[in-house]
Amino acid sequence: MKSQAQAGSTAFYAVENDEDPDLILVNGIWHLAICRVGTDGKYHYHHFISESGPFDGFRFVDQTPGGEKTGGMFVRFGDRVCFVCGSDFKRRAVYDVYPLSDFTHCEHLQCNYDDGGFRGWGTVMELPCGTRRCCVWLTFDRHNGSAWNWSYGNLYVYDSGTFPLLT
Repeated sequence: MKSQAQAGSTAFYAVENDEDPDLILVNGIWHLAICRVGTDGKYHYHHFISESGPFDGFRFVDQTPGGEKTGGMFVRFGDRVCFVCGSDFKRRAVYDVYPLSDFTHCEHLQCNYDDGGFRGWGTVMELPCGTRRCCVWLTFDRHNGSAWNWSYGNLYVYDSGTFPLLT
């Protein structure tokens, strides 16, 4: 039986409208990010950790500020792990990058073209490019990429260059 004391948006156990979870094991600690509607009615990522396993013992750590955060994932950049998510329903190809230790401030991953999706849902990876490190976002999604609003099924690659959080 789960504790009734866990309630509200910081509870680990399912909350109505939870979506876009991601889970990663880093140095023996499980990190879970869940996209959840906050008290402001906007989507935020809630960060939980567990030392006991991937399915139990999670406790709330922090959450992303603002709203409209969706399509997130944990990403390894060399020996660092960050959390990347879409950040704006009205601006394309702008993604927040949070250090694993703090979901309250971020850098922004900005793609070489602004015609990517609004909210993430892809794979972000570090890719060596000659003498520089850059980030590449591989996605199945592109705004106005077909006769429909989204082009589901096609693959698109966007180069983001580098940014301070990962150097």
